[in-house]
Amino acid sequence: MSKRIVTIGRQFGSGGRQIGQLVANKLGVKCYDRTLIDLTAKASGFDAKTLEKYDEKSNSKLLVPISIGHYANFSSVNFEYTLNDKIFFIQSDIIKKIAEKESAVIVGRCANYVLSQRSDVLRVYIYADIEERVKTVAERHYIDEKSAAQLITKTDRKRASYYKFYTGSAWGSPSDYDLMIDSALGYDKIADIIVAATK
Repeated sequence: MSKRIVTIGRQFGSGGRQIGQLVANKLGVKCYDRTLIDLTAKASGFDAKTLEKYDEKSNSKLLVPISIGHYANFSSVNFEYTLNDKIFFIQSDIIKKIAEKESAVIVGRCANYVLSQRSDVLRVYIYADIEERVKTVAERHYIDEKSAAQLITKTDRKRASYYKFYTGSAWGSPSDYDLMIDSALGYDKIADIIVAATK
């Protein structure tokens, strides 16, 4: 079997993580999501709990996206990077190494951008109707729907800021993905569509 790499961007509460795991199971490969935090901790020496606080969050102190000039050249730039930036660079290197050695499903972390130079990657974006996302998040976190809606807004804003900051592109932009799917189709059916698309 030729190598198959799937990256999954997702709105909070859309089921992207669950769909990613289903795709990985159907392909018989690993799904990298929160596992990337542990790998980053191991590679960097940072505490995993500390990394969770910075995971998929941009640094608002810098005024321009650091994607300018591409992150691979960060060591030649003459200014100090923040912890957010260092985590992004380390995770990006880990993602690139994963893609070099194995087929995999990678959820979030701007993986579609990090692997944009590869031709063996299927870039997927999962979205959902806000009402469905509110129900999903309320059930998942055992909170009321008003609190769920607030959490969705906050999380989506952070992810959009993170993506824009590190890629220079708008989060959820069709030009950044090969496939965009509404999770209302059903997780298992979507996973089948993605698996078929990798072929």
